[in-house]
Amino acid sequence: MTKNATTSLVSLIICLTFAAPVRGQEELVAGQSPDGAWESDNGKTCETTALAVLALHGAGYTPIHFSGSSESAPSLALRRGLFFLRACRHTEGELAGYFFNDCVFPVDSSENPMLGHMITTFAVASVFSWLGTPALKQPLEEGLKFILARQLTGGGWPGRLDSQEPDLETSCWAVFALRETEAGDKSANAESARKGLAYIHSAVKSGLAQGGGERGTTATDASPSGKEQPTAAVLLDPALLAFGLLALECSGAEDAQALLDTFRPQLEAGLPSASRDNPRWWFFATALVWRCSGLEGKTSCSLGQDSEEFRKRWGSALRDAIWGVKKVESSSPLPATFDSRVNPGAMYCLVRGKAYWHAMSALALQRYYRYEPLFRGTAR
Repeated sequence: MTKNATTSLVSLIICLTFAAPVRGQEELVAGQSPDGAWESDNGKTCETTALAVLALHGAGYTPIHFSGSSESAPSLALRRGLFFLRACRHTEGELAGYFFNDCVFPVDSSENPMLGHMITTFAVASVFSWLGTPALKQPLEEGLKFILARQLTGGGWPGRLDSQEPDLETSCWAVFALRETEAGDKSANAESARKGLAYIHSAVKSGLAQGGGERGTTATDASPSGKEQPTAAVLLDPALLAFGLLALECSGAEDAQALLDTFRPQLEAGLPSASRDNPRWWFFATALVWRCSGLEGKTSCSLGQDSEEFRKRWGSALRDAIWGVKKVESSSPLPATFDSRVNPGAMYCLVRGKAYWHAMSALALQRYYRYEPLFRGTAR
């Protein structure tokens, strides 16, 4: 089947079966700024724009416009989003290759986040690996070099430019960006990803040992020298533990199954619900559930004998939750059902605004129809 035929088939499946993703895509397209960005409450960020690009690309749209054919609004939005991200790339000095919109913070601000760069590099790598778009090759290679240069000695990546404390979500996106593409220095990318996975493994083990859901304390992990080395405190949001477990499963970590078994009760207790609105959890946990249900080929982990039944139950709950949640406006107050003790990631989504909410929700639903896995395992 050709890529165009695959795209057409996916679009048909979306229209016939998944009205919720279509509604989310329409909202994304309508919310795009003229310069191609999507805004959060922090302004026009690379993070939100890259997530919107991933959502549109995952639905089968392409930024390539073939002469003589009409162009769909989502395809145009995807291309404009990629143009915005490419324009945010710094080209000089020690920040060369860094994807960041200077309109949010000054370029030399200590508050500059690393997360947006990682997600942007992953989004560019996803489009490039599928289409080989020449205009994306140099930005991608420079973005990967920046990731390599900013890795901490402990293997993780910081949440901010000036920080020396590793951040679990930033590190997971960095590892997936390094593993997604054949561009750049492949051996350096592979070694960097290996070190990043070692940090993720330590952080996830620490997080599971502490139960998840609240701020953890500084953990220790045995080093090759036999001495106890401190590792950074981990924000034990279950969504991040799910993302870390996904990275470990995709890499074939030896104890990934045991870690998943420990985490399974949190999946059971965290079935998507409109009363606990948290698309960040929905996205990362859905990706983990889908992959470990065995529908993406051979994997190193399984949800158990009831994996198919649980996947279907999760999918039904996810669809009903997204349909049941009203549109999130950036100025909306917290819903009456919000409880930070059981739903620590909802505030994160709320403060990032409507575009972030729609992008994450669409990405979560896409696990059930996308033509190619978003996060790939060791078998490519």
